[in-house]
Amino acid sequence: VATFNGDQSCGVFLLHAGTAAAGLTLTAARHVFLLEPFLSAAEEAQAMNRAHRIGQKHRAELLHALQIILCLVLSRVFEHFDLSVHCC
Repeated sequence: VATFNGDQSCGVFLLHAGTAAAGLTLTAARHVFLLEPFLSAAEEAQAMNRAHRIGQKHRAELLHALQIILCLVLSRVFEHFDLSVHCC
């Protein structure tokens, strides 16, 4: 965690968003991708807030895997019908 937050050459930090990440603060994060579904809305909110804690120096963008998939599907549909769309 210290390396990710302090070393700019460390570009990716992968972890399970459940109990292994309890109390974690990722102040160097610029993008957060939630790739697993949460059964609890409170746990999901806590996972999203890990990148928005005190000390954050950057604007952090949060995306769920479902948002990414929906964006890709909609882009293909609009492409098929020759419509312009800006997604994600």
